[in-house]
Amino acid sequence: MRRLTLYHLALHLAMVPPSNPEEPTVAGATIPHFRNDSGVEKIFVGVKEFKCMGASSPYDHPHVFLDMGQDSQALCPYCSTLYLHDSRLHADETEPKGCLADPMEAS
Repeated sequence: MRRLTLYHLALHLAMVPPSNPEEPTVAGATIPHFRNDSGVEKIFVGVKEFKCMGASSPYDHPHVFLDMGQDSQALCPYCSTLYLHDSRLHADETEPKGCLADPMEAS
């Protein structure tokens, strides 16, 4: 019998697909996808709910939904990128720049 750790349970829950995969939304808005092509340790983002895709295709990992909730950071369980919320950034901005994936690429 295989034992599931909390880590595996968290991975499973993070991979649950949205109810309508054609149009993933958070409160009526498209969920932003972030990528880490440059391999930085931290990415500052202006949202608290998003998907991490690792790197650009074909080097991406499963697109995992991350929700910071009351926290100001989230760690991707696949690529270990640390996402930090920065309220000065808009939803489509990241620091370093260029980490927001094009919606067509993220599909």
